[in-house]
Amino acid sequence: MSGPEDLIKAVIDCEISLFNKEAIQYRKTEKTPDGKPVFEDVEVKLCVGVQQMLDPQAAFTAFTVDIKTGNPNFYNVEANWGQGMLVVGGEELDWWRIFFRDGHITDRTIRRKPKIAVLKKEGGMEIVDTPPEMIEKPCLSDEHLKTIWELMSKIKDLYGGVDQDIEGAVTNATVKDGVITGGKVWIVQSRPETAYAKLGTEVEEWKLLTTPEELEKRLILKGTGGCRKIGSGCPYVIISEGKTEDQIIQELTQFPKGDILVTEMTNPTYNTAMQISNGIVTERGGISAHAAIVGREKGKPVIVGAPNATKILKPYQMRREMITVDGRTGNVYEGVIKTEVKRWDPTQYKTRTKLFVNLEDPETAVEVYKIFDGIGLMRTEFVILEAKYHPEFLQHFDLFKQRYEEAIKAGKKTFEFFLEPNVPVEEAKELIEEIEKDTAGYENKLHFIRDKLAQIYIKTAEAFWPKPVTIRLSDFKSDEYRGMKGGKYVEKIEKYPMAGFRGVRRYVSERYREAFKQTELAAMRMAIKEKGMTNIIMLVPEIRSIPKEVVPLKEMVSEVFEDPSFADKLLFMFEVPANALICRDFTEQTKIGWSIGSNDLTKGVLDIDRDNEDLKDLWNEADPAVLAAVKRVIDTSHSMDPVRTVSICGEGPSNNDLFFEKLIEYGIDSISVNIDVGGERRKRLWEIEREIDEGKRPGAVLPPAFRK
Repeated sequence: MSGPEDLIKAVIDCEISLFNKEAIQYRKTEKTPDGKPVFEDVEVKLCVGVQQMLDPQAAFTAFTVDIKTGNPNFYNVEANWGQGMLVVGGEELDWWRIFFRDGHITDRTIRRKPKIAVLKKEGGMEIVDTPPEMIEKPCLSDEHLKTIWELMSKIKDLYGGVDQDIEGAVTNATVKDGVITGGKVWIVQSRPETAYAKLGTEVEEWKLLTTPEELEKRLILKGTGGCRKIGSGCPYVIISEGKTEDQIIQELTQFPKGDILVTEMTNPTYNTAMQISNGIVTERGGISAHAAIVGREKGKPVIVGAPNATKILKPYQMRREMITVDGRTGNVYEGVIKTEVKRWDPTQYKTRTKLFVNLEDPETAVEVYKIFDGIGLMRTEFVILEAKYHPEFLQHFDLFKQRYEEAIKAGKKTFEFFLEPNVPVEEAKELIEEIEKDTAGYENKLHFIRDKLAQIYIKTAEAFWPKPVTIRLSDFKSDEYRGMKGGKYVEKIEKYPMAGFRGVRRYVSERYREAFKQTELAAMRMAIKEKGMTNIIMLVPEIRSIPKEVVPLKEMVSEVFEDPSFADKLLFMFEVPANALICRDFTEQTKIGWSIGSNDLTKGVLDIDRDNEDLKDLWNEADPAVLAAVKRVIDTSHSMDPVRTVSICGEGPSNNDLFFEKLIEYGIDSISVNIDVGGERRKRLWEIEREIDEGKRPGAVLPPAFRK
């Protein structure tokens, strides 16, 4: 656009747009909390801004809140090459999640971007094929993302901390062999984010009331969740390709209320149908696509980027069969699946006893930040399992490879390695090739595990920042370690692994200590000391001896962290009966306190194999003997100077109502529960504390610090 005539026409077009069908419909549906229209048709005003037209190498949208989950600790950025038309249109885009505090990139997804919007020489824009070398390359560099993060933070501060929906572009950059460098970052628009602002401090918990096996059987389509809700209805497919806008509008006027809108991509023309739909599924688009944004504003489940959705779901429309759309996972299922939704405000249930959560997946941590006061248990062993290889074996990988090469040179079919006298050379060859492929770039193979651990530690701590995140050091038993790749060469077979070579005994042993230091402790150092994630608490499992386990472990921690003070920042697991019998001696060794492992504690106190069907009627976390041990550690810890805290991270508080109530009566400092009972347990915790305060049930007399 150039010249005064073009400018005047554009301004008039903007003013006319105040009274198109979509704008009028928006004003009719958007209400204030007291039910009045946000805007009146005759009173609405419009300011037309005039901006210089940029000719960018890349364009982006950015949110100062995690748009997938509403977590305030993360920013999201989505981008494509060229002009922003395809970005705001919601095509497949590159996506990044950035930690708000320091701009650290925690997640990235680089997608194929086959089309690009560019300026035409004679004016206007056109969609062309992306140059082949750029299709699968990231369209923003890490330097660009750092600058975008800085600008996002400044804009949010400028608007008083209100989360923002931002658009921008990168100009004057160099693109060589598909790699973008340099240039200038522009912000062209910012407006308040609307979907999570409406929710405020409330949370919504959606749940499909069926089994994982049933869900797997009924799954028919997968995409990306764009709005975390669930809905059911008959799919109504609208194919826009090859049709005029009038033809599409005509189809949309026939859209049945309560159906699921299925199409390649939405735009404002679809708004009326989206408003009356029970959900939206599009074949293309990302989490900042039009469908996702409108869906979040209107409270509709949305799935974007679901390939061939129009073809797969068309037969269901023809037969008028129902489907269920899960906007949390991006999955579409056959039939109507019963759904439960709970909407509540955790801030209305403030308690002095903290409610933590047991987690396995850092992505889940991003989702549940609002509900819990922290993470009471994050298990390290799940990350080690993903790394596949036994750490002790990786420590000796070079020797294993050397023995293999010697056997090949000597023409032997087997060779001896540690516990295995006859390692087949063909078996060794496959394992060596697999490890070298997975750990390419790592001279020290243990650093492969270290980096995986550090990445998960950091992401989890960022998701809950600044709330405490308790990460348990590994507690695999020997039979579990032996099942890992390379495990059979270095791991002995034990008759009773549950009471065997595990926990601290493994860490401090001569055979394993180096692997432990270079993986778990090194990863903790990277996360806590180097990355500054000081909300991480290191949890130490299975402590049996002070001189033979606790003392050497502290020495190792001091050595790795190069700071003796970190040895005092270990949280101990209270799960061995010895911990209760000489409780004060053990408690003096920790400056923080205890986290009760109710599963192992119950097993040890009652001498029960919890997997034995013949003994299941004896299993009870609320058994008087178990409760006596629990009360002993709480009373001892609270009587010491300085006061040590006591938490619990076992299954007991999630499953046993009496046990849960007794913990609160005894004055425990925090309780960690499974995610599916978080809402129920928080409300019950609040009720029990009120009963204690009103004298309706017994309660511990807590030190003054705990009465704040």
